[in-house]
Amino acid sequence: MALLLQRIGRPRLLLLLLVLVLLPALALYAALLNNFAFLSSLGALPRKAHASPPAAGFSAEPSSAHVVDIATPPPPPPTPPSTSTPVVAGTASIPRQIHQTWKTSNPTLLATQHPRQHKWRETWALLNPQYRLTLRDDAEAAAYVREHFPGRVYDAYARLPQVVQKTDLYRYLVLLHEGGVYTDMDTVCLKSVDEWVPQEPASSVGEGIRFVVGLEWDYDVFNEAGIQISQWTMAGTAGHPILARIVDQIVERVERATDAELRDVDGVIALTGPLPWTHAVGEYLESIGEDLGRAGNLTHGYLRMGDVLVLGITAFAPAHERALGFEHPDACVWHVFSGHRKGGWKWMHGGSKMLLKQLALLREMEKEEKEKEKEERERARQAERRKERERARKSEKGRLRERKLWRV
Repeated sequence: MALLLQRIGRPRLLLLLLVLVLLPALALYAALLNNFAFLSSLGALPRKAHASPPAAGFSAEPSSAHVVDIATPPPPPPTPPSTSTPVVAGTASIPRQIHQTWKTSNPTLLATQHPRQHKWRETWALLNPQYRLTLRDDAEAAAYVREHFPGRVYDAYARLPQVVQKTDLYRYLVLLHEGGVYTDMDTVCLKSVDEWVPQEPASSVGEGIRFVVGLEWDYDVFNEAGIQISQWTMAGTAGHPILARIVDQIVERVERATDAELRDVDGVIALTGPLPWTHAVGEYLESIGEDLGRAGNLTHGYLRMGDVLVLGITAFAPAHERALGFEHPDACVWHVFSGHRKGGWKWMHGGSKMLLKQLALLREMEKEEKEKEKEERERARQAERRKERERARKSEKGRLRERKLWRV
């Protein structure tokens, strides 16, 4: 190296080394440029996505998550199920949600302390798997009304002294605010809600239906039309005029009533119950040129009145003496009347025959269930006895074999 440095000199040696290093680097750079042009022509290079302005509180520094492969875009996130799906095709505004209220909303307490209501509620979940079931206890219902209906409505709700009155008003309010289906906790679902509105190939009956009600009976002495609309189950859209009408009427009546009148048990049916509910439905139908009286003698089937579908007695009251029974295809809901006692307001106002029939059916079902449980326990005992005999037989065989061995 010293001899070479003396012959060519230091500047020439540095120039030679520089040339030897640069030539391979230039060749490598040219090869990379060619590969880059080839890959770009195929569209296989990653490219940065267009970045949106950073949200407040988030850093605008680039991240590897902003780089996407345009040749293979990532799959879209899964869409959560929506409760705004219509009840039936053509019914675009009755959401798939079922509202209920009871003494407790705790599932464990409901199953252990209120087993009947727990079983009845399970029928709604079983036959309506696409529906969201919401259960609120008394305190949660009150908080719901206070949040969504402050002022006069909540004041009227808080002034009602009886739980049944608050429950009546709550059902109207929750449907007014959210829409969907309301049903009492002592109801049994017999048919999916999606099948309540008849599906006929030659008819568009389901199109434009915004409210579904069912007849309770058609001989009520309080209504001039001789008709009473069932109040334990109903389905409708949020903000429907029927709901707004019944809420306004109840609030005005509560504001005018005295405390004694509000405590009157017999006044429940006329203040918040099926009587004002039937009047509200009839008044709305009259406002759109329809007549609720046309639904008289409607034991089964249905009647379309504007955007309201009125189902026959068999739909929501299959145990009624004029209904066609639980096995009829029109039967949708069974109201067990578990909250009413003999001598109560429902009993005193013409419902005694139906209540007796309902109670008889309930006792019969409970008797059959107890007999089935007794039979199952007996079968279990017999099976256990057979197992014990088999174990004893095997044990005896084992002892005999041991004796033979000892003798040998």
